[in-house]
Amino acid sequence: MLLRRRNENSVARYELALKAMEEKAGKCYTKPLDHIDEEAFIEMMFLDGSFVIGLIRREIGESRQEIEYVCRNFNMNSLTRDLLLLENQLPLFVLLELFQMTQMCDQDSDFVHLAIDFFSEMMPGPGIQHPSISSNKNIKNLPGLVHDCWLPSSDVIDRYVNTSTEYGEWNFIRTAMELEEA
Repeated sequence: MLLRRRNENSVARYELALKAMEEKAGKCYTKPLDHIDEEAFIEMMFLDGSFVIGLIRREIGESRQEIEYVCRNFNMNSLTRDLLLLENQLPLFVLLELFQMTQMCDQDSDFVHLAIDFFSEMMPGPGIQHPSISSNKNIKNLPGLVHDCWLPSSDVIDRYVNTSTEYGEWNFIRTAMELEEA
């Protein structure tokens, strides 16, 4: 998908970039990656990163046909939730680099904003804060990005707690402490 996007026929450019990030990326995982060799790790980062970037671009209509064959048999909500599972994570800097490398000259898309927009449909309430690229240096992966950008104020939370919908009152699951006190 990424190759077709830029009319490339070799992954060499991406392999070099990922090879340069391989050691830093490997340190982002809690368990050592001794069971996987460098080549396989680089291939995994390329394939997984290509898929994530393709999905996010698909949702904004940028590369719909490129990834349509992958998504046609999957529920998009399930895929979106799976992208936030901790075991499915690539370091954010890997995704940012692959996205930048595949950006077309005439495009001004920003991966962080596209990713936040991609996940916004599954998040409750209004109010995503779009960070600037410089402010996401400490964000490690997509769940971290969503967490750091989805910061509803206590007023917003109270408004949602005290709001009824067309389906009736909101019923929130009580915390363990509230249940124990009851």
